[in-house]
Formats: sequence, structure tokens, C-alpha cells
Amino acid sequence: AQKDKAIEIGRVPGTMDRSAVNEEHTHIIGLLYSKMILYDLESNEIAKEVFYGDLRERAGFEAESVVLMAPDFDFTDDGNGVYINMRNSDKDSVFLYDFQTDELSLIAEGEDMGNLEYVDNNIFYLNSGGIIKYDLETGDELVLVSGGIKEFAVSPNGEKILYHVRETSYYSVLYLYDFATE
Repeated sequence: AQKDKAIEIGRVPGTMDRSAVNEEHTHIIGLLYSKMILYDLESNEIAKEVFYGDLRERAGFEAESVVLMAPDFDFTDDGNGVYINMRNSDKDSVFLYDFQTDELSLIAEGEDMGNLEYVDNNIFYLNSGGIIKYDLETGDELVLVSGGIKEFAVSPNGEKILYHVRETSYYSVLYLYDFATE
């Protein structure tokens, strides 16, 4: 952005929906159709592939009973891990997959925990009740905003949330939730 230009750093076969760079700027983790990858920026090669089906098995789920969806992923702040929501018929289970240690850990469970965003040791998610803040240390959940929310984004410092409510099929309203004033 400072130089107002984009520089190609590599090519990955397939469509990478989302990605994150680690703090040291040595690799990118990315989400593709059937797998996550660790892309080494020095060698410009995929250094590691992790298939979603393998993660389902490691979590103890049968492949047919679990759905993984692109909006239900978010990256750790250090760019070394991915929060993954594995949804089955009766609950959602949020796992953390760490590329460095190859560990998959259960972080939280609940109902309808969609559109995950991880910020400052909290997971924010959207369900029929609104935007929920889940504290990873205490396990406490707090409904922040409710009512017809379609999408949201949390600021990097976790102090504000921008969300959008669709009033009609042609009309939407944007709102800003500020923790300092609420």
C-alpha cells in the first residue's frame, strides 16, 4: 500500500478463498476448496497440505455428518493457525488447527456458531440470536447485537463491530457497535 503497487509472490493451483501471512513473513496459510495449505515464501512452494477430511477424522466426526464452510474459518493473530467450525446436525464445534505443531484442539462448542472472527482471545460469531462474543479464557458468551444481522466485521483491536442489517431486498443499513459507548 505504501508503494501503491501489488507484487506477485507465488502461484497456487486452485482457488484460495482466504489467507493470512505469519508474523515473521515466512509463510502464508490459505484455504482452498478441499484443503488448507502452508505456502513457504522463501521457496515459493506449498510446504504442507492438510485436507479437511483428515481434520474431520482427527476430530472424531464421520465425514458425512460434518459440514465445513468458508465463512466459518478465521486465522490466529500470529498467522500460524486456523479456527475451524465443524458443524453437524446437533451442534457446532470450533477447533484450532496449528500448522507448526500439527495439533487440532477443541476450543468451543455451541449451536449455530457461524461466520467466525477471532480477535484478542475472543471468538465472535453470528447466529439467529445476533452477534455473540465468546471469551476463550472463561467460556462466557455475551450477545452484543441482535436482530436481522446478515454480516459483520470486528476491528483488529476488537473495540468496534461493523454490521449490516437487510431491511428489504433492495435496502440495507450499516451500523457501528462501539464497545466504548455501549
